[in-house]
Formats: sequence, structure tokens, C-alpha cells
Amino acid sequence: MKTLQGIAAVFVGFMAGVTVIWLLMLFTAFLFPPAGNYAQLAPEMARQQAIENAPLTAFGGMLFAFAFGAFLSGFTAQKIATSPANWHALVAGILLLVVGLLFLKPYPYPTWFLLVSSLTFLPCAALGGWVAKRKRLRNATSVNQ
Repeated sequence: MKTLQGIAAVFVGFMAGVTVIWLLMLFTAFLFPPAGNYAQLAPEMARQQAIENAPLTAFGGMLFAFAFGAFLSGFTAQKIATSPANWHALVAGILLLVVGLLFLKPYPYPTWFLLVSSLTFLPCAALGGWVAKRKRLRNATSVNQ
């Protein structure tokens, strides 16, 4: 039963992270729409031009989406899991990292962005798991007093 709960915790945490990242990416695209008219270009060329001309703040918004989504993913996975180990949060972070890299790979993002974004997922997921574990311990000690 604990194994099933652990798998469910990782899955729900992963889906929470994906959902938050998706919503924040939509918000970032709304705040920083592509400048220019790309209607005459082929879709691949239009995407490449839009990424090359994107402002630095658009990349910052994407990095925030990745970091906050990974944090929430780790927090949710660890909150659902009953195990005191932090591996649920880390597995959810690893899944987000793999999906994030698969999402970024086909597009011509700058190298610095690929590096920073790939280094964002695991620490943020671990931090989310740590916060959830601390919150659980704090709640347990306040109930016992």
C-alpha cells in the first residue's frame, strides 16, 4: 500500500508541477508576445526568429515557471507521501527535468538558458520536498504539545 501511495504521490506532484509550469508559460507568453510579423515565414523559421528576438525578461519568466513548478511538484509529492525520506520530491523533480529537456530540445534556445533551466528543476523540487517535510514535522510537534 505504501508503494502505491508513493507512486501516486510522485504522479500527483509531477502533474501539479506540469500544470503550474504550463499556466505560467501561458502567462509569460501573454506578457511578452513575439515582436514582429512572422505570418509569412514557415513555422520553424517563425519559431526560431521569435526565440532569437525574445527579450531577456521572457526567459526570466520561463525560468520562474520552471522553478516554481518544480518547487510545487516536490512539495506536493512529499506532502502526499507518508515516508520521511525526500525521494518522492526528487523523483518528481527528475521527471520534470526529463520532460523539460524534451520540451526545450527541439527549439533553438540560447545555451545559457538550457544550462540554467536544466539546473533549476532538481534543487527546486528538493527544496519543495524539504519545506513539506518541515511543515509535517512542525504540525506533528504542535499536535503533541
